[in-house]
Amino acid sequence: MTTPSIPSAPSLPPAPSSPSEVSQRRPYQPPQLAQLAEAGLQQAGLVWLRVSGASMLPLLRAGDRVELLPVAPERLRRGDLLVFRQGEHLIVHRLVARRGASWIARGDNLSAADPPIPAAAILGRVRRVEGVARSIDLGRRPWSLARPVLGWLAWARGSGGRRERLLGRLQAVLIHGLLHAATMPAPRV
Repeated sequence: MTTPSIPSAPSLPPAPSSPSEVSQRRPYQPPQLAQLAEAGLQQAGLVWLRVSGASMLPLLRAGDRVELLPVAPERLRRGDLLVFRQGEHLIVHRLVARRGASWIARGDNLSAADPPIPAAAILGRVRRVEGVARSIDLGRRPWSLARPVLGWLAWARGSGGRRERLLGRLQAVLIHGLLHAATMPAPRV
């Protein structure tokens, strides 16, 4: 699972310039991270979080930063990247479906969906991704056009078997193509 590890604050250092720099950062502990993220969303209207883990590969890599914006759960759409609480941890996964009063999310690199997510556990939607030599605005084309397709592919994969492997590969190829075609260089600070 892709877990945010360092919340943004005015003193947050810039995105890492190399993978080795990522391993030198110390994350906040999960309960503290969730509290800081919620406070930041209430006070500033956005929060930057650093991710760890491989569940959202190839889109999100360990050390990438994501810009989290608050969103009313009813405004969420299939394919959005959500940040939600799961126990003490914050998770970044793709929204694939809604079941009654709950939402279903799944990591792009995982074979199974997450347990149903209640509205109270959703912190917000990822708007931007910044990492080593790249910056992606998920609200702009081509990402905004691909969002529902990526969400459908994540939902349609099911769990296990040939269909899951085939649709998983298709989803990865689409993400790689978007990354290659539409990634802007990260801004220099």
